[in-house]
Amino acid sequence: MRCVLNLAVVPSVNSTASGGCSDDPSRFDSTKPWKRSAKIGLRPEPFGALAYHFDTRRLVFLKSTALVDLVEALVEHGSADSAIEAIIQPADQRTRRSHQLALASLAEAGVIELASPTGVFT
Repeated sequence: MRCVLNLAVVPSVNSTASGGCSDDPSRFDSTKPWKRSAKIGLRPEPFGALAYHFDTRRLVFLKSTALVDLVEALVEHGSADSAIEAIIQPADQRTRRSHQLALASLAEAGVIELASPTGVFT
């Protein structure tokens, strides 16, 4: 099954109802450390990037270069919230929430995963 998530950086995240994907961020904890999955290949595009999951063969469009930068920088921060604060400008309440929702969708799609809490974070 293929599910393509539309991850535009807007207050809501659209997903396909028939693909079994959800924009419910209840399982995503932005206070925890996250990283890009090793099973994901990112191909840069003018609009952001195409993420390909090598196991599920799922394609996900990251429709913002800022979102791509955020996904790549997650591993350098102690939480998704601190990564958003460091990477996304301006990090006001609206943009913070839209990026949390985008990261929740990426977690559901397997693009990002929980990182080990050990290590050095900025």
